[in-house]
Amino acid sequence: MAVFGAGYFKGKVVAIMGAEHPLGSSLALRFSGFGATVIAIGEDEESLHGLARTNPEQIEPLALRSGRADVLGLLRDAWGDEPLDCYIDTSPISAERQKLQAPDIFAKSAGTAAALVRGIRNGQARAVLAMPAVSSTSSPTETARHAGYTALVRQFGKECMPGRFCGAEVPGDLEWSSEQCLSIGDAIMMLVHPVSRAVAQGTVIGLALDRRK
Repeated sequence: MAVFGAGYFKGKVVAIMGAEHPLGSSLALRFSGFGATVIAIGEDEESLHGLARTNPEQIEPLALRSGRADVLGLLRDAWGDEPLDCYIDTSPISAERQKLQAPDIFAKSAGTAAALVRGIRNGQARAVLAMPAVSSTSSPTETARHAGYTALVRQFGKECMPGRFCGAEVPGDLEWSSEQCLSIGDAIMMLVHPVSRAVAQGTVIGLALDRRK
């Protein structure tokens, strides 16, 4: 992080969807350690509150309990107009870990992005959707899911301007060790840092992991 200046994040407001996932939790801890205010969003209230206790001055948990029809409306009312500096959604890879069905996974990401799009616009935020990568051996379902997420990135890339929304393809065979979380997290943090200004709106970037470690 020192290479491109972690000090940029001090005082910023960062929303992380899927903060229960090891990657989401790692990012929340790192952003808060750099002085950002982190809105840790997810469905596992106990995990979110545990995360917040590690840095209560900088991490605010926001549990979106399943089964409540108004849950995204509550999120929109609470943070919809508040300017965001960064938005990261790890729920596609988090949901894959939980073996959720593809329609549920996609609806969660699309609904959350829609609830926060005004905040992304108002803060001219850089937003990243972390989604599972696909390959020639991926199933038709996985390929279709990837196409759906790519379309979502392009859609919200237009809706959130002058903010920027892009996608990050994450390898699907990770165990999410602390080293892997740091490696993938570094790449995602670069995408929400001014160093990535050349990345075009609506782009999907493939993230590589250094497997020599």
